[in-house]
Amino acid sequence: MIRTTLVFAALLAGGCTTQATAHTETAESAPPQWTRATLRRLDPVLRDQVREGERGRIAIKVFFLDDPGDDELASLLLSRVGHQAIGRVALATLLRIASRDDVDHIEALSDIGY
Repeated sequence: MIRTTLVFAALLAGGCTTQATAHTETAESAPPQWTRATLRRLDPVLRDQVREGERGRIAIKVFFLDDPGDDELASLLLSRVGHQAIGRVALATLLRIASRDDVDHIEALSDIGY
């Protein structure tokens, strides 16, 4: 009887651990959210577009503290034009870029003739 109780208690404890692990994994894999820090990296025009929930792609120019490589820029859907990194990105990609520690600020491009 005691042995059955111990086995049952061990199974319950294992189940709780599994649920806690699953919950932690879900929280860790959650997409980043806009914060004050990420919003401060955007110029006022971009901040307004984020708050309005812009649906299309947004033309941007990104100012990095350290120049990333071309492969890294491509993974962010950005292109290097001279010393500038520019692109047309969706809000989710803009958030990913703004969340990076090496981004100084991001401006909206009004002349998108590139």
